[in-house]
Amino acid sequence: MIHTTMWTYPWDVLDEGVDRVLDFLAEEVGLDAISLSTVYHTYDQLRTHLPGKKLFSGYEDAIYFQPQSELYQGTKLKPHVHPMAKGLDPLRIIADACRRRGLELISWTVPLHNHYMARQHPDCALLGAFGDRYPGCLCPANPEVREYVRALSVDLAINHDVQMIEYESLHYMGFGMFRNHAKVGVELGAVGSLLMSLCFCVGCRQRAANRGVDAAELKDQVEKWLLDLFEEGPPVHSVEEFVAAEPLLGEYVQMRADAVTSLAAEVKEAVKIPVSFLYMGNYYNNGIDRKAIEQIVDWVNVLCYSGSPAEASQRAQETLADMADPSMLVCGLNGHRPIASAEQMRDIIAAVYEAGARRFSYYNYGMISRRNLRWIAAAIAAVRTRDAGGVP
Repeated sequence: MIHTTMWTYPWDVLDEGVDRVLDFLAEEVGLDAISLSTVYHTYDQLRTHLPGKKLFSGYEDAIYFQPQSELYQGTKLKPHVHPMAKGLDPLRIIADACRRRGLELISWTVPLHNHYMARQHPDCALLGAFGDRYPGCLCPANPEVREYVRALSVDLAINHDVQMIEYESLHYMGFGMFRNHAKVGVELGAVGSLLMSLCFCVGCRQRAANRGVDAAELKDQVEKWLLDLFEEGPPVHSVEEFVAAEPLLGEYVQMRADAVTSLAAEVKEAVKIPVSFLYMGNYYNNGIDRKAIEQIVDWVNVLCYSGSPAEASQRAQETLADMADPSMLVCGLNGHRPIASAEQMRDIIAAVYEAGARRFSYYNYGMISRRNLRWIAAAIAAVRTRDAGGVP
């Protein structure tokens, strides 16, 4: 049996009208769930089917619900509540409306990509080899960050009637996650990107020390590698070859993966509800050990964004090939450009279904035109018919 959801912003639901939006998504699009952003980063959004003004901006990273303050009494980091959630609780309003319609509510939660928190608490942000604090990148090895993420997760699970928490950015963010227009005039390559992504904060150094890894020695070496790379360009070796040839670096990369995996395990244990992990990154830059993560969480989401059915199918197949339990896979599909026809939308989900996926998440309600939403509805109806044994 297939399962469908759509990433959705609370401001779109409230501004267009809760009943109007949820009736449309449940009855006309035919979704099983909505994935509602509850903790989100900065953004500027064009909302094509909203009556009146079309642009909406979130100038600070924030949460979009009213937190239970007692849960954060012992945390250094405190929730930053968006103004729209101070006079009312968008999450509670939307949760109540979902329940009445039999729609599952998934909390789409982005905890570590957070410029506001990194600015307020720079000691909790990633610390690069040259001593730079990375804006918007909270470190998953930092004990204070981990305490905050656990409190946030428990708050969502026990107080807000969500059936699942889907984590985006529950890992190292890596180099390049900037708020402003990035100005990088050298070619870093995969190796340079890894080296620039390494964090040497207190939390990472302590975890390294616990493994017998000399973080100070590695930091010095990383600086030398990068200074050479800035002048001479990236090495010819692949990132896998480079790491394999440097045992100290390999140990440090493994430490990072253990930090991410253990954080996933801690929040899963704390929330007592299903958890999904969004794969946006890799083992080297982001510390995502897929096999270890899949031993902990209930679902994993891989983005199969493409205008090509063959490309979307290939991404799904590559992920499924390495999974012990293929039923855990959720495929993220784009609902807007470069998709140009109802047939193309239908063929993409059909190809991913044929690859073996049975759970699908579309991006993103407020950004997709009404025309494309109708195309998604038709594509979902077609794959449901196929799943039920009807005519393909």
